Amino acid sequence: MGLKQLAWIMGLSWLSLTAHAEDLLDICRQAISHDPQLALAGATRRYTAEAVPLARSALLPQISGSYGISQDRATSSAGTVISGSTVINTGNGGVGHQRTLSAGVSASQSLLNLQDIASLWSAHASVNAQNALYQGSVQDLYIRVAQAYLKAIQYRSYDQAYQAYAEISQQVWQQVAARNAHGLASKIDVNQAMTSYGLARTEAVDYHNQYNDALEALRQITGNPVGRLLQLADPIPLQTAVPASEDYWIERASSNNPTVVADQFKLDAALRAILAARAAHLPTLSATISYNKNPTWTQFESRHSRTTDTAIGLTLSVPIFSGGAMHAQVRQAIASRDQGADQLEIDRRQVVRDARNYYRSLAAGVEQVRMARDSAIAAAAAVKSARAGLLVAATDMTTVLYTIEYQAEANTEYAYARNQFLMNQLLLKQAAGDVTWQDLEALNRLLR
Repeated sequence: MGLKQLAWIMGLSWLSLTAHAEDLLDICRQAISHDPQLALAGATRRYTAEAVPLARSALLPQISGSYGISQDRATSSAGTVISGSTVINTGNGGVGHQRTLSAGVSASQSLLNLQDIASLWSAHASVNAQNALYQGSVQDLYIRVAQAYLKAIQYRSYDQAYQAYAEISQQVWQQVAARNAHGLASKIDVNQAMTSYGLARTEAVDYHNQYNDALEALRQITGNPVGRLLQLADPIPLQTAVPASEDYWIERASSNNPTVVADQFKLDAALRAILAARAAHLPTLSATISYNKNPTWTQFESRHSRTTDTAIGLTLSVPIFSGGAMHAQVRQAIASRDQGADQLEIDRRQVVRDARNYYRSLAAGVEQVRMARDSAIAAAAAVKSARAGLLVAATDMTTVLYTIEYQAEANTEYAYARNQFLMNQLLLKQAAGDVTWQDLEALNRLLR
């Protein structure tokens, strides 16, 4: 996503500050404005960007000026007083002084300094690396917001499923207790139903706490309280990767992932740093020009003197010996290059693995979501039948409690499967470096 588009999104964030956010886009706009991780990446990017003008400054003219005044004071008898190296006619003697004003301006220009040139190249590469990392931070923010939002929805589904599980278990327990009062159910059935209700209630409380924590995760990103979240559509479209080519996504991740791109620029910067370190052995050539003006006046005589000086020169500097520092800097730069090459390979292998895994997970996820949905529907029907059978003694207590528990598990598995399928779509694009605001808009359209 371009920086202009990001600025436009941040400009709309005020809409989310007047009321609690509900949809994914509102929360993401708040996150762009308030997420400290993205702010840190932006500050680091601005800091690194100044490396280029700093490196360039060494190749540009250096101009300085100076201004000063000095006074010599002396006491003499009649005749002369010697002030410094100047003999002054004092007449009848006394205390006198001589003042000298000095003013000048000087300029120098580097004509040949390969070390500074290589350092400028290295700075450009470092800035490009940080720009790539910032783009990766923007994409990472999209992923974190989507993941936190879907996770909150997921745990709300868990909370609802186990709240329903606890309520149904309580109803069954009450039904069995009533049947036991009329001699139609044993005390063992009552205890079994009461135990099942207690366990269901415990799990319901646990999932409710996890749902609250998921809301706090969203608040951590946005810095604002989170209002009512929307519900994910049911069913969701099961769109696999486009294009449907594993090799395409692996190649895309290897060349376009922001971390890999940044590593490549960092490696380029390290190579330039080697050139800069080696260039420290080479002579440098610079030109200088200066102009100085030094007027002088005395207390005893009305005369004044003034000298001016203009100098133009060339300076050739040849490094001879620096105590081994230059050789150490070269070895250090080479080691830094090796570190960069190793890190590039580590990150490239990781994104290739991620791209392959998310691509395959999407392909397998279609069947997983379908089966999980069918299981949830079947479990709801089974609970309805079991509860009806319990009333006419056609179903035993163990079967009823099992079907109720299975329904809660089936609902949680379905919520997990569809949320994970949607996240795998985004994570595959993140591995390829292609997550955009339009992807969040597409996901937001699935919220009701």
